[in-house]
Amino acid sequence: MAIEKFDDPAPGESPTPTDEEAHVNRLMKRILAFKKPLKERAKTWIEARNYADGDVADGDTDKGLVLVNLIGSMLETIQPSIYAKAPEISVEVDDRISTEDYPLLGKFALTLEDALNVFLVKDAKLKKRGKSSVRGALTSTIGFVKVIYQREKKDDPVIRNRINDTQDNLEQIEVLIKETQDAGGISADYDAQMFEMKQQLAALHAKVEVVVSEGLVVDNLSAEDLIILDASVRDIDEFPMATEIAHEIKMTVGAFKQQFGKAPPTGFRKYIETTTSDEVAQAEAKDVDEDDQLMIIWEVWSLKDNTVYTLCDGVRQYIRKPYQPAALGEQWYPFFGLQLRRVDGKKYPKSMVEQLMQLQDEYITRLTRAAAHREKNIPVRIINKASGASDTEISAINNRTINTEVVGVTMNAGENAQNMLGFLPEIPYNPQMYDTSDILFNMEKVGNTQDAASGAIRVAKTATEAEIASAGQAGRTGESLDVIEDWLTDIAIYASQLLLLNMPKEMIIKRFGNEAVWPELSKKDMFGMVNIGIRAGSTSKPNKMRERDQWIQILPEIQKGLEVYMGALQSNNQQLATVTVNLIDETLKRFDEKLDAKTLLGITDLENGMAAPGALQPELQEEQLEPQGMPPVSSLVQMLQQQPQTMQ
Repeated sequence: MAIEKFDDPAPGESPTPTDEEAHVNRLMKRILAFKKPLKERAKTWIEARNYADGDVADGDTDKGLVLVNLIGSMLETIQPSIYAKAPEISVEVDDRISTEDYPLLGKFALTLEDALNVFLVKDAKLKKRGKSSVRGALTSTIGFVKVIYQREKKDDPVIRNRINDTQDNLEQIEVLIKETQDAGGISADYDAQMFEMKQQLAALHAKVEVVVSEGLVVDNLSAEDLIILDASVRDIDEFPMATEIAHEIKMTVGAFKQQFGKAPPTGFRKYIETTTSDEVAQAEAKDVDEDDQLMIIWEVWSLKDNTVYTLCDGVRQYIRKPYQPAALGEQWYPFFGLQLRRVDGKKYPKSMVEQLMQLQDEYITRLTRAAAHREKNIPVRIINKASGASDTEISAINNRTINTEVVGVTMNAGENAQNMLGFLPEIPYNPQMYDTSDILFNMEKVGNTQDAASGAIRVAKTATEAEIASAGQAGRTGESLDVIEDWLTDIAIYASQLLLLNMPKEMIIKRFGNEAVWPELSKKDMFGMVNIGIRAGSTSKPNKMRERDQWIQILPEIQKGLEVYMGALQSNNQQLATVTVNLIDETLKRFDEKLDAKTLLGITDLENGMAAPGALQPELQEEQLEPQGMPPVSSLVQMLQQQPQTMQ
């Protein structure tokens, strides 16, 4: 059976309905209309990425320049200060008048917290995705992520960071089988595809991949990949209310075949990568192998009718039947944008790198001119050719080596050789003309960095000056941390809603034990009783000196509280014990410590029936993670092995 194409009509049906073609044409016109101004804005983002990489000029124009990548160095300094660790998600029970629900809600909050830290932070690699978004926000104004729940590959075939499991190998083998049938076993392509199929089967036999059927997936998107199809949206806070959002996806033809199970429709536009990774250009079929050619897929999320439309550039039909997502979070769009710098009324204000580009250009210009000035001041001697010295003799003098003792020169009799040579005076050099301290000062102001933070002290400072500078930097860094934590909190809330709506209770019990609480009814009501957030400062680089000094101050207070607490237990004074725990907890909060009083005091039987977190359950064996309803891998391997043998 040959691999099908999307435009192959079913028997008795027309290729593309008229109303479908009209709607696709309308969507493509809107996409192109909104993409044009965004493409102009994206040119500066591409330039900013080049600056961050140290590539400030194209072609031969950078020859002779003294290139220094200050922007890249500042990015490497700034990012760890605002996002260096995986976020710690906390789920707490909201205060209630009646305490009878606390035991159940407490276990549910603990289960949801563990689920988010495992499925979102660990499995979906939120730390890596977050770092990429922070770099995007610093370089090109905004960084987007797309958060979805993947149960089957057919549910959402246009995601990039898919859960790697056996389904990938199975889908690839199916595509290879269909393509080998098309080749007819005659061409060289047949042999190549058969070889690939054997390697895929060997991988299945080895079972090198863990078999996982479902979970959360987080994709990184570039700023220009998301087009807001609503002119009324003025800033990033309003984009969740946009009427439509178009997501541009670049994928290879080979990936399209594997993920959709069909060949691309006739007439799709083929692209190849240009020298800039952020751009693509139309390509001829002969340029690259067909499976390596790029194609552009558009996924249009329409809030107007709660429908997702999937289009292909160059084709006037849906490549996936429009559908209404059944299980989404409170926010309908699965996209979350991180923007560290905001300007009122501007959707895409200048990023930090864009503000530093001209300063770095001036820095490079001064260094280049200073180098040229010094080169012109290399000592130069002149010779009086009227004395009779020939060019050959002058070259012999100029090219002499350490072993040259005598150089013959033609000169008038009785003339002193010293009178033949002279020296050009040096061009006056004023170092202040090429001083770059003012540029570095301005770059530190714009980028919110200090010279000491980058590992080099340019100007010696007193302890007071350094403390004032550090306090100012901490203020701006704190604002960036707050923005990142709000962004992560929105993602965590959305992810928790996806888990509650999609993940079966059996999977939670397998992962976290029989004591886990996972409601199957009234999820919305149960979710409204807990509070999800990111522990303050959990993503930033730790300040060891500050933490050490703060611990020295707070340790005596904790020791005193421990003595009072133990005395209250011995005297059976429950009220005093409770008050002591609350006082220690409040003290920790005032010091902005990410600690819990009950954990420090070793309290295992918490109030309100909430059990202390136990040890994680042992890792599940591979066979325990077999997706439900799916035959064992060994059976699938045998089934797929028979097909190529039959063809041979």
